[in-house]
Amino acid sequence: MLQSMHSFSYDLVVEHSRFLVVAKPGGIPTVPLAHGQDGTSLLALVGVDFPEVLHPMGRYGHEGGVLHRLDTDTCGLVLVARDPEAYASLQQAQLSGNFVKTYMAAVSCAQPLEGFPPFPLREHGDAQMCISSKFRAYGSGRKVVRPVTVDSSPLAQAKSGDRTYTTRVLESGANASGLQLVSCSLDNGFRHQVRCHLAWMGIPIVGDAVYGGLHADSLHLAALEIRFPSPDGGELLTIHWTSPPDWATPFETR
Repeated sequence: MLQSMHSFSYDLVVEHSRFLVVAKPGGIPTVPLAHGQDGTSLLALVGVDFPEVLHPMGRYGHEGGVLHRLDTDTCGLVLVARDPEAYASLQQAQLSGNFVKTYMAAVSCAQPLEGFPPFPLREHGDAQMCISSKFRAYGSGRKVVRPVTVDSSPLAQAKSGDRTYTTRVLESGANASGLQLVSCSLDNGFRHQVRCHLAWMGIPIVGDAVYGGLHADSLHLAALEIRFPSPDGGELLTIHWTSPPDWATPFETR
């Protein structure tokens, strides 16, 4: 089911009495970038059809019932609460590490850009690996991030937060265009976490010029699955996006 405003539309994936799961298109922010700021956002689109999600529910009132944000150019699943009690329950699940998000990314090989520490050695042949780091803002305007590890400089460590974030990366074949696909899952997210960690690995996301990715018309990063306990009784729910972009689908040789 598609809902629309202007030139953008969103996919209503799950309509529950306490929450919604919607798929955001790439190219619009998840929420207004600042309180009182006009302009198209996923929240504004959803709010036309479900005005209750616009009511302030968390720390930032202008984010309404949105539980987590995707980067503007990232597409895929977003969880939105429809009432403050559901918001509180789902937010607690996030804080407890019980809200898992899984992304698909198309990647290409490139050397990490300036500011990345040496990448930890990995065992050859491992299909899955876990990448962990703290993060610090980096560059002009502090608009991007870089990983921080125990081997980073004292200055970099002083500029990082206290929390360590982990991305689990699984090789997932290739798409019909021959681009390598990787599945990335996390239960606690930081701004640009997946984009930064993949670039650190030497496989930046296609379309991600900020982190050294191959040129493309769009960022090839999509949130394909979310898993969280229902605010009604805590039943674990797993929601899939069944109509992702073509590039996000592995090509199966018949």
